[in-house]
Amino acid sequence: MPVVICITGPPGSGKSTVASILRARGFRIVEMSAQIKGEMRARGLRITPASLERFAKELKRRRGRDVAARIVVGKLRGARGRIAITGVRSMEEVGAIRDGLGQALILSVVAKRDVRYNRLSTRRSFRVQSRSLFTEREESNLAMGLGNVMRSADFVIANSGTRRELRASVAEFIMALPKG
Repeated sequence: MPVVICITGPPGSGKSTVASILRARGFRIVEMSAQIKGEMRARGLRITPASLERFAKELKRRRGRDVAARIVVGKLRGARGRIAITGVRSMEEVGAIRDGLGQALILSVVAKRDVRYNRLSTRRSFRVQSRSLFTEREESNLAMGLGNVMRSADFVIANSGTRRELRASVAEFIMALPKG
């Protein structure tokens, strides 16, 4: 049975950076939003932060709040080793992952609000254009259930410092994982 980690956290907290560090340590990385983006591409839709949020809400309304997780589980059935699934935003998604893959631990990546805003306002892709859009995106994620997942976390990594500090925190996290 694989060791499965559900990575969650608010926009700009460093989930992708943590995933990159885990990938370098031998984890297979699967991005939840890639499943939604794939659905958008199949329909010929333009992908922006706003269109992704709208499409995800509509897809979840029509096919269930765990739709992306069910797609991921289908792709990972029979997988072995260590797997990290990034961008888990609801307990329904966690439930679908656990139902399909067995035990899954939740890792919450957190960072101070101003740090996250600064990261998102300087990103090349999916840049946040204003503080109000940042707040709107954050509220949308919380409405999807992000806060519940974060409160249910088995592990928390604080990421308001340097990359070196983050790498050290991820190394400590890996040492605390059950052997799989």
